[in-house]
Amino acid sequence: MEIHTCLRSSVKAFDFKEEDYTSLKEAFPQAKITSHDSYGSLKKSGEQARLLLTWNLRSKDYQLFPNLKTVITPAAGNDWVESDPKSKVPVIYGTFHGEMLEESILGAVFFMNQKMNLMVKNYQNQGWDRNIQSQCRLMKNQTLLIIGHGNIGKHCSSLFKRMGLNVLAINRSGGNEEKEKGVFGREFLHDLLPKADHVVLILPGEESNKGFLNKQLLLLCKPGAFIYNFGRGNALRSEALESAMDHLGGAFLDVTDTEPLARESQLWRNEKVMITPHSSCVYKEYKPLFIDEVIERLSAFQN
Repeated sequence: MEIHTCLRSSVKAFDFKEEDYTSLKEAFPQAKITSHDSYGSLKKSGEQARLLLTWNLRSKDYQLFPNLKTVITPAAGNDWVESDPKSKVPVIYGTFHGEMLEESILGAVFFMNQKMNLMVKNYQNQGWDRNIQSQCRLMKNQTLLIIGHGNIGKHCSSLFKRMGLNVLAINRSGGNEEKEKGVFGREFLHDLLPKADHVVLILPGEESNKGFLNKQLLLLCKPGAFIYNFGRGNALRSEALESAMDHLGGAFLDVTDTEPLARESQLWRNEKVMITPHSSCVYKEYKPLFIDEVIERLSAFQN
């Protein structure tokens, strides 16, 4: 087995170095693993490559790898690794992000529910205002709506249900069996938004999801509801969110429609908004979790 990797990144948690492949080498001692520091170097591997572990692969470049059998990427979506235009080489996307995202989203929901953005400001001003949180409610008395009920959404749904919240979810289609579990098709979105205290977007970056949660839908939300985006930034336009902030309780954005968000955006200056730099999966465990998944995949191939 000949494996070529190109998993370097400016984000330290996502930057795979030689030592990060140790367990992969131990699991497949006969495999030849070649690491590349750049996409340009990877493309030069040409006929040698049978398996690619990579952050990037453009559709036009598949022709450079005539013997390629499989591509495995840590990315959860096709933002960076494009599909083979001839549909001969399968691309396997990462499915290990759930336990990291559920923790990050849990932290965001508690942060907003407890008005920690205002509490931090109070602390910075050396204040002692004990009334800031006077309208905070126990989470178990609230409803959380997840829009995008894939692998990550299901992780989050299970976590929040265990905490006692009323959890509803939207996916592309929801039959009667799914409805019994609180999972509905998109046609029910107008009915569910007014019921939710927290609305969590976990949508992939598909063109069809561009501007999905528009101003009209934001204004349909329960007054004072909190909005979270942990999927892809294109699902929620910053201008639409700005125009609806008076209606909402707040917003927590780990992704934005342009990254980084333009400095002139009013969202930076709104005290009801918290923005993190697309860092919801920045955990020390990221790399070993991916390598464990690669080992599992390759073991299944061999069996």
